[in-house]
Amino acid sequence: MGFLSEVGAIFGFGPKPEAIEREALKGELDAGTVALVDVREAGEFESGHVPGAVNVPLTRFSIDLLPNDGRTVVLMCRSGARARMAFVRAMAAGRPGLKVYNGSMLDWSAAGEDIVRGNG
Repeated sequence: MGFLSEVGAIFGFGPKPEAIEREALKGELDAGTVALVDVREAGEFESGHVPGAVNVPLTRFSIDLLPNDGRTVVLMCRSGARARMAFVRAMAAGRPGLKVYNGSMLDWSAAGEDIVRGNG
């Protein structure tokens, strides 16, 4: 899987990630059963992110940087496109079982959910 697979992921072609919606994600975060990975660039992440998320920018994305502690990894970005691209990369590298928060930061912010600023 390469560039064309990633572009296809943006438009809904190729492997389909399991999606998770905001309310379900909140419950899983509260329960500690998911690791939320934000694939936006560092500056975007620092300007506001979901509490508990870790930043693994798509530009340096590697499955070696993903949490590997038994929790389900959920990928997110601003709108969902980069998260789907990261999903394609992870699948190509042999890391199954990831989910994508399709609404990502746009959905989270629109719902008025808590946002953390800075690196934390």
